[in-house]
Amino acid sequence: MAEFSESRISDEPPIPGSGAVRLADFLDPPPPPLPPLRQAFEDHITTVMSTRGLPRLEAERAAYEIVLVEFLDASHPDTDPGRCAHCGRPETRGSILRSIGAGARHVWLHSDCWAQWRDRCQNEAVTELAATGLEAP
Repeated sequence: MAEFSESRISDEPPIPGSGAVRLADFLDPPPPPLPPLRQAFEDHITTVMSTRGLPRLEAERAAYEIVLVEFLDASHPDTDPGRCAHCGRPETRGSILRSIGAGARHVWLHSDCWAQWRDRCQNEAVTELAATGLEAP
């Protein structure tokens, strides 16, 4: 008969893939990981609070704006340089297309279409963030 001694009971995590679970994790499981956008939001809150010395609510507002801009940067399309991404019209002498973006992806817009396109994209991004549970504080 095998004897159990306290020296065999350990707080070490189980061997990966063994299917074993520590009793402490079974009785008090760790929280599930946060979704990526929520984790980015929480990380930005911490950074803003420590670097700017803001209280939590103000840091949440600033962090939300950071996440919103990051989301917009990551999700904007690479559009046809011959057509405005907002109105679909081509460039003309009186209405030149301008490139918006950095790196390899650019959105091409007429100067007078920029504000409407930006507002539409921002509203869509706010809606998409809200669908993930992330809303402006």
